[in-house]
Amino acid sequence: MSVVNISNFINGKVDKLIHTHTESEIINQIRSFLFKNYIKTVVENVDEHADGFRMMFIANRFKSKFDNPITKECNGAVFYYSRAAKKFFPLVIPTYLFNSQKLTKSNIHTVYKTGGYDVYPVMDGTIMNLYKFKGEWKISTNKAYDATNLIMFDEKTYMNVLNECLEYEHNFAVKGYLSSLDNVDGGHSVTLCVKNSGFHVFQENFTEFGHRLNNRVTIIHQYHIQDLQTATEIKFDPSSVIYSFSSESFKQSSDKCFSWKELTNQMTSSISSFKKYSNQVGFTPFLGVILRSKTDLGEYSNVLMESNLMSKIRNFLYNFGFSKNLSYKNVLSSTPVNAMEQSGSEIKSYYNMTCVNRLYIFLNRKDVNLFTSIFPHFKKEFAEYNQFFAFLSTFIMKNCSVLEKNLQNLNEIMSGETELLLAKLPEHQNGVSSMDHIYKPSLVKLCMVIVGELSLKKINIPQSHEGWNMLNDFLINTRFLDYYYAFMYKN
Repeated sequence: MSVVNISNFINGKVDKLIHTHTESEIINQIRSFLFKNYIKTVVENVDEHADGFRMMFIANRFKSKFDNPITKECNGAVFYYSRAAKKFFPLVIPTYLFNSQKLTKSNIHTVYKTGGYDVYPVMDGTIMNLYKFKGEWKISTNKAYDATNLIMFDEKTYMNVLNECLEYEHNFAVKGYLSSLDNVDGGHSVTLCVKNSGFHVFQENFTEFGHRLNNRVTIIHQYHIQDLQTATEIKFDPSSVIYSFSSESFKQSSDKCFSWKELTNQMTSSISSFKKYSNQVGFTPFLGVILRSKTDLGEYSNVLMESNLMSKIRNFLYNFGFSKNLSYKNVLSSTPVNAMEQSGSEIKSYYNMTCVNRLYIFLNRKDVNLFTSIFPHFKKEFAEYNQFFAFLSTFIMKNCSVLEKNLQNLNEIMSGETELLLAKLPEHQNGVSSMDHIYKPSLVKLCMVIVGELSLKKINIPQSHEGWNMLNDFLINTRFLDYYYAFMYKN
């Protein structure tokens, strides 16, 4: 059982303290001890009359000490504490946590060349753990013990996204298998890699073949949990249909896989290979490898090696570091709601993160060419962004004097108390095609914000081609991200 160490620790604490400490004191001692090793715990909030509660364990792959065997097991492990039995029972048995701390490549190479690793391909997708709790299927992630009804994207919950993927014909075998588990006694912990093209927008292949790759469900591993002592890992028979939908079908011993030189070449050439071959039937991009040791090697037991392509995909699509500066409200609304007055779900659901992320990449201007080469299906969207900012530059220059004169009325205009009429552009002026659909009340507000910023920074834009270029350059900037998102996607 891959959570045996954390299970022994937490249940050992309970056995030792149950007669001298309250339940709350025991839980606090467990949390305090684990926190010293940067292992975060999340405890379900239940009332004192509940039968028990769930508790989640999340280690830090950058800070936790991997010489402690508990660390690798705390990759979103979920237990249920039964108040009647006074025991913790496993609900979710996740894959082992990767060590993302600085490792010596020569040490990895030594183990690799002797066949000490099982090698799995890196997949693009979201890891979901499916488990039975009180008679219902629940989904956990590595940070949430119950993400079942949490919004993942576009008002779709994690369960919606999983079910949507299972409706693709090529995933029917997985759907049927998961349904069959309802007829098996005991608990189940099934770890899946779910790729939904609505959220995971990297298209692995641009032919009809890619349809199978871009919306898929892969079984990473599964445990049948009968009780605390008996959690059995399910191994699929290679002759069964479901085997081809499991990560085991991709597994190779490192001495039978790429040579180390071939592997390192693949890691650095995957972007160029993708650009060259992604329009060919049968091509699958190389995203990296997962190395899992066949024996316990401590900090070298579980190693993730991402290719340069996967590193860019992750950085482009899943790095939301910029979001800490977002307002989480419609900044162009006449009646903006303070983010502090909103519920957590309302705040999170305000943004379509895939849209705001692409807009951020465009405004940031760094690696735009690389982005559109990896995601060529977004070239049209980026061309539309360019067209919009060309229009906006021309529109502001035409109405600049009116906008500047009304800066004293900025608050009234932003609140909707005062309306300001601006002159429309002739069609195709300066090469800008008709933008009639853009003329809406929030356009004036957006222009006022921009002209106000120009005034604040004492930037004078001359009425010339050079001035147009200056203004266009000023507009394409992440400082206005919230305003552009509100204008394009919310108004």
